Amino acid sequence: MDERTFWVDKQGNVYGPFTPQQDGFPNAGEVVQFYRMANKLSTKELAARWGVKQRWIETMEHDNTVPTNITRRRALASILGIPPFLLGLASLDDYFVRHEVTTAAPAFQQVRVNALDLSESRRTLSVAYDLYYACDAESAREAVYHETERLERLAMTGGTQQPEILELLTHFDHLTVNIAREMQDNNSPHVKNSASRMVELAHSTNNPDLIAVTHYRRGNWHFEQDDLSSAQIDLEAAVPFAERSRGSVKGLVLLGTGLVHAHAAQTQADVQAAMELIDVSGSIVRAGTEDADEYNVRFTEGWYQLTRAEALIALGRLDPSLYEQAFEALDLADEVTPATFPRRHAYIDAFYAQASFDTGDLDVAASTALRSLRQSQAVKSAYNIARLAKLYQQLAESKDKTSKEVKLLRQELARSKRGK
Repeated sequence: MDERTFWVDKQGNVYGPFTPQQDGFPNAGEVVQFYRMANKLSTKELAARWGVKQRWIETMEHDNTVPTNITRRRALASILGIPPFLLGLASLDDYFVRHEVTTAAPAFQQVRVNALDLSESRRTLSVAYDLYYACDAESAREAVYHETERLERLAMTGGTQQPEILELLTHFDHLTVNIAREMQDNNSPHVKNSASRMVELAHSTNNPDLIAVTHYRRGNWHFEQDDLSSAQIDLEAAVPFAERSRGSVKGLVLLGTGLVHAHAAQTQADVQAAMELIDVSGSIVRAGTEDADEYNVRFTEGWYQLTRAEALIALGRLDPSLYEQAFEALDLADEVTPATFPRRHAYIDAFYAQASFDTGDLDVAASTALRSLRQSQAVKSAYNIARLAKLYQQLAESKDKTSKEVKLLRQELARSKRGK
């Protein structure tokens, strides 16, 4: 990544930091994002003022696709109060003492971040994770979006607290990716930027726990988009750091790695390798940890049993005898998962339905899938609804396709689609 630099004009005013473009001007996408945030405008609000779609604003900022049309640039500069030369609307020679830029901001540009600001950020992160786990992802999305923007503005000021700000920003990027996965909004430029940036930021901290969790979460994001290759790359990158990490982080990473290996398995040796990783994770969760869970991984017996069941179901195509263990794991997951985690219970029912279909119990598969779908609708879990839609296609091609439950499942899925 090119280094962002500060720009000093003839009056001593400092702008940035922005990445220099090849033409000598600052990166226009970064300039627009900086001034939009300074004006406390969301991408949706700027889009409305400028007469374009929100996704267009997000792409423009991320990919530096600011329009070359002078009239449109002037309109954008007017809306956000951007000095003309920062958008290439005037010669740099007319405004700057020299073309060179300074990589260090002058002392008066260093902004001290109030400790209360970061305390509020941590509190927002904690509440947002509680909403994400116990309610629905959409409830947490807006707070995470606005707090991420605020931290991005603070990060641009530099100062001695910047490392702490960037670490917090990494945590918010984690949650952005988790929410996007749950809402099936994985392709927006904002989400893709968070998925890329959080790995870079995590490695800059030299914190093995944070690096391991970051690769795990991006790997999980890839995995749940059916991108097994990218998921394996991230999870394999996480393992060496997880080996140096605390118990819950290590257990989570090994569990996730075992799950991906299970889905990619082709031989009995692959089955054994996947289950060995999952079994080591199980020994960690059973031993218990005293971690403060500062990374909000929520590595519990319930999550372990649910993920283990998913892996066993995936491996059932190679060894059908593993389905019995999968049902046992799902029963345990249901027993130990609190009722305050409704989305988790919807997941459990979805996997129970899939395992029932795989083993030929079509009536149970349909009725359990219908229950899971209704739970998923209540918590707005687009990800689990998409999973159940795939199961419905299997049921619709089975001998049970005319059953009452399969018809109801089709109707409820249609209702979910209309409600988007």
